Amino acid sequence: MATINYTVGDNWGSGFVGNIKVPGGTSGLHGWTLEFDAAFDISNIWGAEIVSHVGNHYVIRNVAWNADVAANSQASFGFEAKAGSGGTTATGFTLNGMTDTPTPPPVVVPTISIDDASITEGDSGTSQLTFTVKLSQAATGPVTVSYSTANGTATAGSDYSALTGTLTFAAGETTKTITVPITGDTTVEADETFTINLANPSGGTIADGAATGTIVNNDVAPPPPATGGLSLDYDIVSNWGSGFTASMAVGAGSAALNGWTVAFDASFNITSIWNATIVSHVGNHYVVKNADWNGSVAGGKETSFGFQATPGSGGTAAAGFTINGTAVGTDPAPLPTLSVADATVAEGNSGTHDLAFTVTLSAAATGPVTVAYATSNGTATAGSDYTAVSGTLTFAAGETSKVVHVQVAGDTAVEANETVTLTLSSPGGATIVDGTAVGTITNDDTAPLPTLTVADATVSEGNSGTRNLAFTVSLSAAATGPVTVAYATSNGTATAGSDYTAASGTVAFAAGETSKVVNVQVAGDTAVEANETLTLTLSSPTGATIVDGTAVGTITNDDTAPPPSLAVADATVTEGNSGQRNLAFTVTLSAAATGPVTVAYATSNGTASAGSDYTAATGTVTFAAGETSKVINVQVAGDTAVEANETLTLTLSSPSGATIADGTAIGTITNDDTAPLPTLAVADATVSEGNSGAKDLAFTVSLSAAATGPVTVAYATSNGTATAGSDYAAATGTVTFAAGETSKVVHIQVSGDTAVEANETLTLTLSSPTGATIADGTATGTITNDDTAPLPTVSISDASVVEGNPGQSSGGGGGAAAGWFSTSGNQIVDSAGHSVQIAGVNWFGFESSNLAPHGLWTRGYKDMMDQMKDLGFNTIRLPFSNDTIHSTATPNGIDFSKNPDLQGLTAMQIMDKIVDYAGEIGLKIILDHHRNDSGPGPSSNGLWYDAQHPESQWISDWQMLATRYANDPTVIGADLHNEPYNGTWGGGGATDWAAAAERAGNAIGSVNPNWLIFVGGVANYQGQPYWWGGNLMGVRDRPIDLNLDNKLVYSAHDYPNSVWAQPWFQGSDFPANLPAKFDQMWGYIYKEGIAPVYIGEFGTNLTDPKDAPWLEAITSYLAGDLDNNGTTDIPAGTTGVS
Repeated sequence: MATINYTVGDNWGSGFVGNIKVPGGTSGLHGWTLEFDAAFDISNIWGAEIVSHVGNHYVIRNVAWNADVAANSQASFGFEAKAGSGGTTATGFTLNGMTDTPTPPPVVVPTISIDDASITEGDSGTSQLTFTVKLSQAATGPVTVSYSTANGTATAGSDYSALTGTLTFAAGETTKTITVPITGDTTVEADETFTINLANPSGGTIADGAATGTIVNNDVAPPPPATGGLSLDYDIVSNWGSGFTASMAVGAGSAALNGWTVAFDASFNITSIWNATIVSHVGNHYVVKNADWNGSVAGGKETSFGFQATPGSGGTAAAGFTINGTAVGTDPAPLPTLSVADATVAEGNSGTHDLAFTVTLSAAATGPVTVAYATSNGTATAGSDYTAVSGTLTFAAGETSKVVHVQVAGDTAVEANETVTLTLSSPGGATIVDGTAVGTITNDDTAPLPTLTVADATVSEGNSGTRNLAFTVSLSAAATGPVTVAYATSNGTATAGSDYTAASGTVAFAAGETSKVVNVQVAGDTAVEANETLTLTLSSPTGATIVDGTAVGTITNDDTAPPPSLAVADATVTEGNSGQRNLAFTVTLSAAATGPVTVAYATSNGTASAGSDYTAATGTVTFAAGETSKVINVQVAGDTAVEANETLTLTLSSPSGATIADGTAIGTITNDDTAPLPTLAVADATVSEGNSGAKDLAFTVSLSAAATGPVTVAYATSNGTATAGSDYAAATGTVTFAAGETSKVVHIQVSGDTAVEANETLTLTLSSPTGATIADGTATGTITNDDTAPLPTVSISDASVVEGNPGQSSGGGGGAAAGWFSTSGNQIVDSAGHSVQIAGVNWFGFESSNLAPHGLWTRGYKDMMDQMKDLGFNTIRLPFSNDTIHSTATPNGIDFSKNPDLQGLTAMQIMDKIVDYAGEIGLKIILDHHRNDSGPGPSSNGLWYDAQHPESQWISDWQMLATRYANDPTVIGADLHNEPYNGTWGGGGATDWAAAAERAGNAIGSVNPNWLIFVGGVANYQGQPYWWGGNLMGVRDRPIDLNLDNKLVYSAHDYPNSVWAQPWFQGSDFPANLPAKFDQMWGYIYKEGIAPVYIGEFGTNLTDPKDAPWLEAITSYLAGDLDNNGTTDIPAGTTGVS
């Protein structure tokens, strides 16, 4: 066979998507069933359906639209599942019963990477440098990787603490961190680096296994020492290009300072100063003196001041320092500073344009100055929007300006202005003041008008005053000119005037604006009410179009209602005759609560007594948030005592989260037992007629028990062989029993004569009873002849008769020879080889929760079976379930006064009684496996097994029944399963009904070779639907083959339009098309002599006009008129379909 292809699509750790392709092979498939073993749990499936999932074993079959798979083609289905202990693995694939090894799903292994990290070292102590290690996706199991640090320019022990270890990612995790301690110092040094390396991965692979950790230096070298013992330390604290902050430390040297003045030359402009005062600023010369509180500086000590300034032509440089007129040393000439200016160019529609960045030196240098430059993406992308450039600029001595040219690509796309960054680095002979410039590529293409939308808004109303309900009106893009739009409110469930203040007006967007707010005033109140809504509608836009012009404003109620109230309703239950029933009290909340509500309950006796009439109950009912109803069940004991209705009380107490409004309910146990009425019977009577006059023929009418009130019954005579008027006097009337009486006599006057005649009879019939029922309402009165005649003479005459066909019968009962039935061609035959026709009736009930035939609550089973016999039926189809056989429950729905011999019996013992009496009166039994569990109709899954009742139990239960009735020819066969509508006819696999029927039929035959095996149809075959159990089209392609010959009967079910409006009832050729439909589905089996056919179920209540022609067509077919033309089409001596 072709290979099953199983792949795993998305896998997010906690779940995954699986895809399976089912091959058609070289012959194609007509229905398919796939089985496999997997620990994962399928939560959703498409393109197929799950037949069963027991343990780790899945059985999955096609849906209707992909059942047929052409040769060398394939069907596909998919599912979402939660990975189990075996991850995404599936094994043990079988397709329609044939084993296959699927294409294994690809193993998805996550990759591991680590990011670079940096940190400022600080002046002391330690700080933590954190590296992030990432998985490309969550794994289904643990992933581990080892790590270790290695020196770069930083040294382990002095600059950082060396680390080694192992990281473990649990299932589902995708990030971990490694923290390295960094040692702070005050050494002026370059930035230092070390690396952290990943190795030895397990459960993943390394994509980027090395990261650089950068320790950023934050220490500044002090200025050269001051002369004359005085010193001044000038430090730049922060420099952001357009401004900077600096500090100057004034040192007193060996002698103390009592007031100090600092003078220096600088091109920058001080905008703010602290801890000192500017005395003068003339040109580039500053004079700064101490503040009032820091003029005194002890010898060897220092004080400091600071300032904020904007750089000048000399950048941040300062020179010519003096303290109190004394020079403080000669500073080296400051280096010139480099800066790069932003640039702009219109992109154009094609070709390239020059984006020119100007790089400037603050002053001409006496020697060469160099600086590196490189572009990087902003919103513009190198390659499509511009050509990336990098290089080095060189300023010759005396030069102060250079240009870096970046080529920009023109296009016609309407887009925002885009940016590219030019960055300066690695200066030589100068310092960088402003090393970053933004190049703007100006869009010169025009776009459609922007669009306007307004968003829903919500506000809590408050208890008083007003609140703003703020609607945000948005433009999809900033416009180049004004945009306006009108707005107006309208009522939803909120009302203008009481709930809010109506508003209308116009919103105007200035160029560049994209968002405006419309405020609607909402009135606060204390009313408990639902949230309310109003609508804000936009209209009449200019400079834009409206995309979403309607928004709902919700005024959220913030007022709380009083707690809900609890009430319990009275309840009633009929007690029943045995077992227990639920007396269901409904406890209701007046309104759903926002949190849990609890209430205690307890029963107490009324006229009913706890223990004998009901089981006392106490407990607590809990309502979850949102719930408003709960039921308390009190168990009531069934009995057969005739008694008054009884009551008990259920009381609520100790509520939490609610109050009790009605905390007491009466539970009424309704008595359903009635004292039986006494029964009436009339006894036969006899009298000798005498030769003349009248004699009294006395009929005794008896009550089975004395009544407490009057009992009456009418009576009347009728002729038997005696004739009213000549042999007796006709009589009618009423007999009345007074309270306490049990016997009355009806007198009939008989006429004497001398005629020699046979004894004569008349009948007395009782009718119209009141206060009693009639048990035996007919009595025969015999008038005994007492006249003698001379002895007669005896003679005999010749006789003849046409012999007919001995033993042939239209039924499986009375006319059949003793023994077992078999088959011959399309005929069911008795032990003498004579054709018999089954005329059966379905007697439901054993398969239901009653565990006994239906109707026994009204009549005796023998009376019902006698009626079946009298109506001409010769066979009973007796449905049962697996639970019927194994149940230990007591059968119910039986009036034991009418069925006293069934009292105390199990379901199977009652079945024995049915079989025994059927044998006595000449009826046959076909046992029908109707469903798996007890209940109405066929099995809910349309199969002969389910998760609780495996096929092995189905077969073993049949073998038990076949053994149980092996020696009783009353039971003639096994209808293997009723309506297996989800089974397939052939094809192999768990749902192949034909194969299962052979397994069960052969198992039955191994313990009881005498039974007929009845095999029902399915619902669909090769895309042709029919009644459940009625489609036997597959027999032609795949007939049932049993080990025992001449025991197979095919069984079909057929119904009319009133059951379901099937398409063949709707055509213009109805009902003439019915014989051909019967032929197509099951009749051909009989007509072609393949095997006998038995219609296991059919019927109608004739409520649909189309039912009558169907009934006439199918009964004609059964009678042998196969084309419904009024003539018999089968040979004499044979029978039609049973």
